[in-house]
Amino acid sequence: MRIACRDPTNVNSVFTAAIEMVDGLPHVTWSPGLNTNGIILTYKVYGKESLLDGEWCYPTNSLHRFFKVKVEMP
Repeated sequence: MRIACRDPTNVNSVFTAAIEMVDGLPHVTWSPGLNTNGIILTYKVYGKESLLDGEWCYPTNSLHRFFKVKVEMP
C-alpha cells in the first residue's frame, strides 16, 4: 500500500492506494474516490516487467509484475 498526502499543508489529507492481483490481472482500489468535494481526480496504473530496465507502460497488462499509480488533480 502506498500512502501520500493530497494536500501537503494538511496532515489529515491522505490518499491510499492498494494494488493486488485478481484472477491474474491487477486490481486497484483507492481512497478517496474519483470525485471528492467537487475535485475530480484521475488515476492511471503503470506497469513494467522488471525494475532493472524498460519503460513504465500505460495501460498495464498481464506480463507486468511491478506497478505504480499516478494521481492527477486539476
